[in-house]
This record gives sequence, C-alpha cells and structure tokens, in this order.
Amino acid sequence: MQLEGIWTGVLFIDKLRQFIEDEFFQIEILPIGTDKVIVATVKEQGQRESLSPDKETITYRATGRIDSESGEIRLVYETRSSLAGKEAQSVELIAKVNEKTGTMKGHYRLMSQADPQASFILRKTEKEPL
Repeated sequence: MQLEGIWTGVLFIDKLRQFIEDEFFQIEILPIGTDKVIVATVKEQGQRESLSPDKETITYRATGRIDSESGEIRLVYETRSSLAGKEAQSVELIAKVNEKTGTMKGHYRLMSQADPQASFILRKTEKEPL
C-alpha cells in the first residue's frame, strides 16, 4: 500500500475514550524520496483551550522517517498554544500501516513525557475532507 496520500480518522485517549469525544485527526503524507525522509501535514481538530465548546482545526508540518525493516513511521512536529505564555511542545507520532485492513494505527506522544497520551486510527481517503 502506498503511504503517500491523505489518511483520515480519529485521535482518542485510550483510558478515557468512553468519557471524552474522539477528535478528528488527519495526516497527509507527501511523496517520499529515496532517503526515506517523510514530510507530512498533520491536522488536529479539538476543543479550544477555553471554556468554549467550539472546536478548531490546527494544521502542522511534520517531518520524520520510515523504518524499512519494521515498516514503522515516525513523525515529529511542534504544537502551538492559543493561551498566552504557554510554550509550544514537540509531538511524536509513531504508526504502522496494516495493508490487510487499509488502516494506519499509532500513538501520539508529547516528547516531554515518556508514555503516549493518545492513540489514533486512520484510513486512507481519496479526497480531503476538510
């Protein structure tokens, strides 16, 4: 299965999935060169950092690599905060594509923490939903 393209699905917190609504999550993987370097656009949709129920979609640019032996994809990008004084944080995405099901499953981790904060499940789509 080709990695290049738009992968769309949800980001969720494993232990709190029944209490917290899943968030829209999308990774667009641009053409991969022979050096196995990946450049991607990541879109997250989540609740604003306030008491408002409104959601916003934020787009990030991620870079990373594909491990040709394990087939694992690793992407890193910097988040930005809408709250004054709150610093940006580095996020690491680690995922694997299941060719039988046509899905990409992985984990979302803030680089400042040892364990993943969330998981995601994505399916390749033909056109961009947002």
